[in-house]
Amino acid sequence: MRSSALWILLMLASCPAWAARDPFTPPQGRCQLHQADLWRYGGMVKRGESVRVLLQTPEKTWLRVSPGATLPTGWQLTGVEANKVMLKSGDGCRPSVLVWTLKDTHHDKEIPSFIITRGDNRLRRAHEPGRLAGGG
Repeated sequence: MRSSALWILLMLASCPAWAARDPFTPPQGRCQLHQADLWRYGGMVKRGESVRVLLQTPEKTWLRVSPGATLPTGWQLTGVEANKVMLKSGDGCRPSVLVWTLKDTHHDKEIPSFIITRGDNRLRRAHEPGRLAGGG
């Protein structure tokens, strides 16, 4: 009798742990590096000293984040350049640093893009270094 009461008490105590996770979805790792290839760096917007990075999530939604911000995956945006961003993936994760480069699609092929700042403060996008899009 005593062992069955203990068994029932143990089962009831563990019910909240079972309810916390959907059994039909795989458990997510702490690092979530399996998603890294599904994210896309879309560029950066700089206004004065303020910098915002455009990142596309695996769900195809866009995030605007600032350097130092933490993404929903737990990765931290540590560095920003015109054509790439650097992220820290977390303690104990390998690789510990992620680098995403700016890519564009042209006729269903990914090609590198470059943002060129001209002296008149207008931005032009070029698909090849030294060649501006739009003939200018």
